[in-house]
Amino acid sequence: DAGVLALEQGDSDEGRRLFNEAITIYEHLEASRDARRAENRMRAFGLRRGRRERRNRPKTGWEALTCTQTRVVTLVAEGLSNPQIAERMFISRRTVATHVSDIFAKVGVTSRVALAAEAARRID
Repeated sequence: DAGVLALEQGDSDEGRRLFNEAITIYEHLEASRDARRAENRMRAFGLRRGRRERRNRPKTGWEALTCTQTRVVTLVAEGLSNPQIAERMFISRRTVATHVSDIFAKVGVTSRVALAAEAARRID
């Protein structure tokens, strides 16, 4: 909102700075929906963001997991179900299912048991 106000008052440098700051915070929090919302608001003023270095994360392996996915792995390893994980993390069951599926693909496992076993090996 502060970025919008700055842009409406003609201060494009400050507006861009505030938008970029908000998006950086959203990305750090892995609040992708909020980051996209802010980017869409920027576009309404003719502003666009370039590629960011963060996208250099590996595509596969444990290093490819986001902070949220790592938290999901921990909860799966504790034996929690998707509904229990969703409740604990305050996200939808569908989001948990998507994270679990993405995790399987990234670390090359095909079951929750295999994921939990591999996670336990990595902790030891």
